[in-house]
Amino acid sequence: MNIGKGIKKILEEKDISQKKLSDETGISETSISLLIKNKTQPRKETLEKIGNALGVKPEVLLVLSLDKDDVPDTKKDYYDELWPTIERTLLNMFSEKKEA
Repeated sequence: MNIGKGIKKILEEKDISQKKLSDETGISETSISLLIKNKTQPRKETLEKIGNALGVKPEVLLVLSLDKDDVPDTKKDYYDELWPTIERTLLNMFSEKKEA
């Protein structure tokens, strides 16, 4: 699971910079960068702050963080077939750009 992948996808969809996310959450830019690069894992409270700032529930970030490596070998074909649709659907549901 790569939580940074989920955060990055939402940031891109909403056209929000890491700096703005940092400003809105009180989490340092360095910490956000490390999360996005999958160098650290957030605590529950951190994930909630990020989710609130991005207008999504933390669970959405977790789902968007799934990687093919998280799927059993026998199910990887399903992942390849279904994941693009699942990811696009979730991003479309939460892609409204946040008011400035």
